[in-house]
Amino acid sequence: MISGPFPSSLPNAAVVTAQACCCVPDQELHDLVHSFWSAEQISSSYQNKLSAEDKSCEVHFRTTNSHKADGRYIVRLPFKSYPIRQAESNSIAQKMLTRMQNRITQNSTFKDLYVDFLKEYSGLGHMRKLNADKVDQAYFVPHHGILRDSISTKLRVVFNASQTLSDGSTLNQLLYAGPKLQGDLTGVLLLWHLYAYVFSSDVEKMYRQREVQSDDQ
Repeated sequence: MISGPFPSSLPNAAVVTAQACCCVPDQELHDLVHSFWSAEQISSSYQNKLSAEDKSCEVHFRTTNSHKADGRYIVRLPFKSYPIRQAESNSIAQKMLTRMQNRITQNSTFKDLYVDFLKEYSGLGHMRKLNADKVDQAYFVPHHGILRDSISTKLRVVFNASQTLSDGSTLNQLLYAGPKLQGDLTGVLLLWHLYAYVFSSDVEKMYRQREVQSDDQ
């Protein structure tokens, strides 16, 4: 391309100055801008990504959940299949209890924290004593405590529903896990751009705010 001043061929015409603008595509810059906008794009609804199992779990929840007068959810356990080896789960839980009792006798701090935990659990109505005639029908989930160097929670009690039985099955395997309900962290942070102030909060004992229907207790 040649550009610049040139004399006009028209009579009595002044010299005309021509200006040209040359555009050169920069693929690297294009890719960088594309990546920038892609990073700030919120993904589509999770409904499009549900697996067949997740969809079955959603249907189960929608058709079986109910509400109490105070608004609390009552839910059924989303079983994939039966049966569960109740008798075997009892013996496994008993062995874990024996190990826990041995640890309690050796660590007074651990004992006090665990006793307080169980008292609170009972006081909140989150557990009750099992009737003797229901023992053979119950599945026992072993639990143990973990001491932590934490200001807020020094003891974390773990209920192990992944305990393996002799046939290789676990309670968790027999239940639908369901889809991930919380939003991706990237999307949450991007939504903060819309507001001048953002509040963060914690729901106390969130997973115990739902009540399990009596048939599944």
